[in-house]
Amino acid sequence: MLGASYVITLNAQDCVEGRVFAEEQAQARTKEDVLSAMGEAVSRFREKLGESLGSIQRYDTKIEEASTSSLEALKAYSQGLRARRVSGDFDSVPFFRRAIELDPEFALAYARLGTVYANLGQADDARKMTVRAYELRQKISEVERLYVEARFHTLVEPDVQKALDVYRVWLTAYPEDYTALANSALLMKQQGDNEGGLRNQEAAVRVAPDQPQAWNNLANTYMDLGRFEDATRSLEAALKLQDGAGPRINLFVIGVLTGDNALADAQVNGMRGKREEVDFLRVRVTAAVYRGRFAEAATIHQEWLARMDAASRRAQTGQGIASLAVDEAFAGLEETAVQRMAAAVDDERFTGAQLAERLVLAAQTRDAAAARALLPEALAEQRKTAGTAGALERALRALALIAEGRGADAAELLEPLTIESANREVILVWTLARVTAGQWEQALKGLAFLAADRSQRSFGATKGYALATLGRAYAELGRTDEARKTYQAFFELWKDADPDVPLLVKAREEFAKLGS
Repeated sequence: MLGASYVITLNAQDCVEGRVFAEEQAQARTKEDVLSAMGEAVSRFREKLGESLGSIQRYDTKIEEASTSSLEALKAYSQGLRARRVSGDFDSVPFFRRAIELDPEFALAYARLGTVYANLGQADDARKMTVRAYELRQKISEVERLYVEARFHTLVEPDVQKALDVYRVWLTAYPEDYTALANSALLMKQQGDNEGGLRNQEAAVRVAPDQPQAWNNLANTYMDLGRFEDATRSLEAALKLQDGAGPRINLFVIGVLTGDNALADAQVNGMRGKREEVDFLRVRVTAAVYRGRFAEAATIHQEWLARMDAASRRAQTGQGIASLAVDEAFAGLEETAVQRMAAAVDDERFTGAQLAERLVLAAQTRDAAAARALLPEALAEQRKTAGTAGALERALRALALIAEGRGADAAELLEPLTIESANREVILVWTLARVTAGQWEQALKGLAFLAADRSQRSFGATKGYALATLGRAYAELGRTDEARKTYQAFFELWKDADPDVPLLVKAREEFAKLGS
């Protein structure tokens, strides 16, 4: 402030040497004129920094029209961004809500709040905020409109390809935009393009090294690729910026997958008493299942359910219930799995997102009637997410065939399949189909792939199931030495497992038949 007026100064400098690249100054007569004066200064500033005149003109909507006419709303929005970066999504909510209260037509604040609510698992609120942002998209700048449209195709009318197309247009204009890089990377991974996702995530970290979520997302992809050392370094970088649940959960997963109990225990201690501890409990359920400890998993699961309900997050429990039920089915605890899934259906805990898991359970338990009833809904949900028919849709149809005992037909439906490049979920269904058909020679490829998986995607009962079934496949084919070694690997993985788990009991019986 200078007397009754305001002076706005913009500068860009080399943070290491202090050399000034460009500087611009403007004056506003009143507080209400600050945003307008700043917008005019920004246009001149961008030209000094080397942006082309054509680009400046194209992306030069007045700031009071493009974002908000309220300086206080813009301040609250900026505080929300900072709170999100420093302490996480939860703490940013009041600032974004305040920005909307100050300017009810602040589209970008609605869009950011929608993203935060989605990350916090509040799906209905996320959609509501994103829809409002979408309704206001004609009043904002082109870059902000691209963000709003991409989030709309991610949260409200899910279509991965449409959302990716929006991000590609955005990155054509601004190839080093952090948000476009980070969000497009997640969608690429969703499509099974881990290499493209990794490329964009590494770029996101390079352009925004102060964003903890960027480091955590990068670590997730490293983990999917089994690159645990790289993942650990990324997670340590994230923790230095923000001691949040995401990095600690991933470090816990790495500790379990690599047998580093000290690393895993450190994360349990680090999460104790924190607001996000309830989300960590679900990961601990999956870790117990991974090691065959189903009694422990059920106990932690009950605590997780109680705390989720106490926090009014009842509608978000479906995925955790469905995942545990599927894992129990893989371990041979089919009656327990069916009862768990049925109770969740009766309590209306499921959404469309759990239809795939329910179809997997129907396939595992050979419940053809349930599979026939679930298939149309599962296909509709898949089309909403993926947009077009593809391998994942055929996998859903194959699960229904497996439920009818038509394993050979299910496998043929998924051919041709290349293990090295196919989606992991498709490989799993194809493998279940070959096992159902007793086609052991063909099943070897899929079982070996699943048994060798060292990424976080193997967290759960899949790896144990794959090892035990691979041992059986080798035995059925008369390859005794390989069967013996595979069973021993399974017993090592499940060395602390509950002794009465059917998958383990059966594996021991079959191993005994092999002799010495």
